[in-house]
Amino acid sequence: IEDETSSLAPFYRKVAEVERKIAARPLRIGMYGDSNLTSDFISGHLRRVLQARWGDAGHGWISLSRPWGSYRHEDVSTGGMWNLFKQWAPTTHVCPDKEYGFANMAAESNEIGAAGWAGTTKNEKAEVGKAVTQFELHYLKQKNGGSFRVEIDKKEVAVVSTKTEGDAKFELGVETFHVDEGPHEIRVFVRGDGKVRIFGTSLDRFPAAFDPEKPGVQLDSLGAGALNYERLTWVANDVRKPGLVRRNYDLVILWLGMNVMFVPPNEGYAKSFLHDLKDALPGVPILIMSPGDTAKDGDTKSDPRIVAVIDQMRKVAKDEGVAFWDFREAMGGDGAVIGFTKRGLTGEDHIHFGPEGS
Repeated sequence: IEDETSSLAPFYRKVAEVERKIAARPLRIGMYGDSNLTSDFISGHLRRVLQARWGDAGHGWISLSRPWGSYRHEDVSTGGMWNLFKQWAPTTHVCPDKEYGFANMAAESNEIGAAGWAGTTKNEKAEVGKAVTQFELHYLKQKNGGSFRVEIDKKEVAVVSTKTEGDAKFELGVETFHVDEGPHEIRVFVRGDGKVRIFGTSLDRFPAAFDPEKPGVQLDSLGAGALNYERLTWVANDVRKPGLVRRNYDLVILWLGMNVMFVPPNEGYAKSFLHDLKDALPGVPILIMSPGDTAKDGDTKSDPRIVAVIDQMRKVAKDEGVAFWDFREAMGGDGAVIGFTKRGLTGEDHIHFGPEGS
């Protein structure tokens, strides 16, 4: 990791507190990525490793929408009646008002019975993801917002209005539901009296279950199909910022760059999003990962465009005083993806990692 200013020091200190069993709360990491992260393969593996060592503080964030068929998470159970929703994302399903939330996707409907749900894993062999003590549900408040009802374990616990009460056109709505530690599921049902936009929910295993012996780790996997830094500037901050404040990350990882079509302007877009992150989370440690290696069919060398993007991301990290890690170099450097593809670790596109490749 290249970190000339020791920007990751606050994160390392919090890791040390967790290791020494003196942490006041669980450690929370947010990881932004593109289509490679929509499957939660890399982030899911990392989550399991960290939680096996320091404790399971819950799965963390899951978006209650499905703009892409590839969107799924490890060690969690989710579903929805997605045909009854409009699916919003700043990349493939653009919304005019730009209110996608901090995770860059949302589902909106005014259809009676449109529903989305998330809960603990149903895989009995899973080592993590089996218990929660809290759901934190995020949604959009808007002028003519409708209402939805919430069920936990198929019992109604609340009816929520999404109308704004003040002068603001849009606001972040948050509802928190506490449950006894164990397996649980939350379901959201649109009531049909106006538009309802749901961002998602976190699955938390604290504070009721807080154990100083194993304070626990959460890792929010924030993958969005075709995401790049330019499209992150298409997201409104009036809802994104309070969402980030609410998640209160101890580290933010940015794994983007594969979808950069025009290299020169990308530097400005990246710096713009970094400034938004720092504004929402002052002092938060940030780690920029380069995109992985890729190559054109028939070539044995890396695509020159991806090399240029990586050099640019290294410069952005240095200019902004944040950390940088060269993911392509870790894969093996020039043309390394060819070997990955031959071993079945990526698709034939030389971009997308399978479960074992991840």
